[in-house]
Amino acid sequence: MKTKKSVSIIISFITIAFLILYFFFAAKPLGKEYLYNPEWTINLNSSVNPNFSDDEKIAGFKVGQSIGYFTDSGKLIYLNSYPNKATISDKYFSTYNTQANLTSFYDFKGNEKGKVNSTGFPAIYENRIYVFLPGGSSYTACDESGNRKWINENVIPITAFASIDKYTTSGYADGSIRLIDNSDGTTVYEYEPDGSDYTIILGLDISPDGKYIASISGKNKQRFVVCQNDNNKPKIIFHTYLDEQTNKRSLIKFSKDGKFVYFNYEGGLGIYSVNKNKLVKKITLPQRIINLQENDDFIFLLTLGNNTYTVYLLEKSFVMQGHFSFQAESAFIKTMDNILYVGKDNTISKFPRKFDTSKIFQIILLLMLYHLPNNHHF
Repeated sequence: MKTKKSVSIIISFITIAFLILYFFFAAKPLGKEYLYNPEWTINLNSSVNPNFSDDEKIAGFKVGQSIGYFTDSGKLIYLNSYPNKATISDKYFSTYNTQANLTSFYDFKGNEKGKVNSTGFPAIYENRIYVFLPGGSSYTACDESGNRKWINENVIPITAFASIDKYTTSGYADGSIRLIDNSDGTTVYEYEPDGSDYTIILGLDISPDGKYIASISGKNKQRFVVCQNDNNKPKIIFHTYLDEQTNKRSLIKFSKDGKFVYFNYEGGLGIYSVNKNKLVKKITLPQRIINLQENDDFIFLLTLGNNTYTVYLLEKSFVMQGHFSFQAESAFIKTMDNILYVGKDNTISKFPRKFDTSKIFQIILLLMLYHLPNNHHF
């Protein structure tokens, strides 16, 4: 009996020690590098299979000089090589050259759906079709047949752009930002974040409900600014100067639920809470962030430096879970139904969802309760 009791006590102490270590390290960004294998990989040099069921989800992609669509089951249903430029969403795509005029756009099967009736570069956001006009300072919105709905004109070059169903927002080289009503193209309001020696909008995004616009602007005292739509009038509710500044366009994106803003500053990722109206996290990263995706569990960051791409896995609690890196000429990340897909050069891979570490905690807790002697209490 003494031996059995001693073993139980030893197991209990070991388990408690493990739990202490678990809680300690779980709160730290471990910087763990993942080397696991994907569930499947599509080779873009393989044959296209246009047949798929209604249950299969479809996603558009652009990697290198290839554009196309794949399913969540691993079928390549459309592929096209383009020599110059292309734009794509999960619904439509278009390829064009520097002399773009009356450019056609297509569905995910490659069927022509219409022609934009303007000269300029098309840009597709979900089912919303825009054309940036020659000169780079004005743009039009088109319907799903390609007909012009409205035009927004300016003489200052556009440097940032974002779109949701209800609104379009554009930032300019003079540091101004416009909010446009998508129903008729009227300007809801225009404002300038200001606060810098040289004004320019380097990045912006609009919240899913259209209530907020977040931006990075200026050089020499570069700023992150959040503006609220207050009865169709701009109201700046938060701003902060960034310690390090960049001369490049900056990624900035609202979370899917609109509660947070993720933005790339020189040297890392900043996270702003809409509900708390403050910066809640800054994470140092060695490379520039070129894409950000999320699912229910993670925020995925794709960074690029010296032809090395790195995918970081950040928990929704903003704890860095790990990363993996690879060499490629071009790459992308995309989430679909909570699954991460990674494209690089001539392949697209599906990665499994990470094993829930809370299950480990539950198993260990049950073991601890099972082995703990009756005269021991928490």
